[in-house]
Amino acid sequence: MSLDALKTDFFLKRYIERRARTYARLPEGEIQLVIPLAGVRSIVRLIQVDGVSRAVVRVYSRREGAAVDHRLRSDALVENHRLDAPRLLDIYESRRQGMTAVVEEFVRGVHPDPIALDDRQIEALARTFVRLLEVRSPEYGRVGDTRRGDYSREAFRRFKNRFRSVRRWAPPMIGRPAKRLVRRWFRDWSRRFAGTTEYSLVHDKPNLGNVLWDAEAGRFVLIDLTTLSFGCPAKDLVQVEHEVLGGDATRIERFQSRYFSGWDTGAKARYDELLPYHHAYYRLCECAINCRRESKHSGSLDHFGADFVRKAADHWQSLMEIVESNPA
Repeated sequence: MSLDALKTDFFLKRYIERRARTYARLPEGEIQLVIPLAGVRSIVRLIQVDGVSRAVVRVYSRREGAAVDHRLRSDALVENHRLDAPRLLDIYESRRQGMTAVVEEFVRGVHPDPIALDDRQIEALARTFVRLLEVRSPEYGRVGDTRRGDYSREAFRRFKNRFRSVRRWAPPMIGRPAKRLVRRWFRDWSRRFAGTTEYSLVHDKPNLGNVLWDAEAGRFVLIDLTTLSFGCPAKDLVQVEHEVLGGDATRIERFQSRYFSGWDTGAKARYDELLPYHHAYYRLCECAINCRRESKHSGSLDHFGADFVRKAADHWQSLMEIVESNPA
């Protein structure tokens, strides 16, 4: 169910009038709703007081009750384990309008530049992910909807979800024989997850847009907790290495050295054992994302479509190199 932006902003103005100052702990001053640059296509607003951002609010429809429950459960984990993430301030539901506002604290910080990261920041980044990934559970899945069972099936299911976009929208240079090879490879490698009995709390999308550097506190903060779940920690670590650390071998080595110093001696070996799978899965996801983006620009006269095709092909080539050099 999509939400109308005008109705949503009216709903939020009523929220501000009725309870924002008390429950979201806003100071005195003129309150404004601002559309953030990254939230134009989704119902996300900044609450500012006298031009200073104080809170972030997300609006959910009546049918998205599971997402609201997920945010509540995620906040309990953030509080109990003192994770580097924004705290929940308030939840306001209007049954008449069929909307729920979820308000969280605004975190001041900047998105990191991989090239400019220094040793202090890399150590802080490792510390943030140690805190996150050391939260464990005997069940896997989205926070609030976890289950026990054979994780190898879950790993292959996740692969198939991503692979669907490649099969549907892949450019011509990605042929059927290569697709069949990749599917068999992931099927066989997924079996290595059988017997997994413990899972880490993972962000699932730790890209540059979801990581903020708080220089004053000397820490990194993870934002957008809508994907928080229990799963394999290597999935988060590999994405951090590719995107936040920019794939630089020296920065990755420093990050891993600091990160694995907080774990038992076998943690690095377990990470390395499934490393080919997670690097391949990262490449598959990026290929799928660009295939989908290209499909939306097909037939247009701009340069974006060609750029997406190039990126999809590059990620697919990297994926094939991993598949061919790491037989199951």
